Amino acid sequence: MQFHEVMPPRLFTVGANSKVDLKHVANCKLENDEFITLYGPLNQEYDLVAKAWGFYATPSINGRLTSFGIMTAFVEGVEGKRFVHLVYEDKLEQYKRYCEEQGINIISWLHRDILI
Repeated sequence: MQFHEVMPPRLFTVGANSKVDLKHVANCKLENDEFITLYGPLNQEYDLVAKAWGFYATPSINGRLTSFGIMTAFVEGVEGKRFVHLVYEDKLEQYKRYCEEQGINIISWLHRDILI
């Protein structure tokens, strides 16, 4: 693994209807079968695993993530780009307001919907 802080942090703005300022603070390069764990403000864990074929981009969405109170949404933005959002259960109303402000459509809640 190679980890590098971005110094000074790179600042940029994203968002469709209302702007959101982001700060790029670090880069991490993983070799196959290495993983990193990120922690949320209440110590919720999020693992990212590098594989020869790509990445495990998230812990199990109907297992470990839900045990940390995190729901998984598959969404589409105003330009038709699709994303996976991880949403704190106790911040659902705030998240819904964010989606409305940004013109984001929730296609599916992946942690509970049956996909065919």
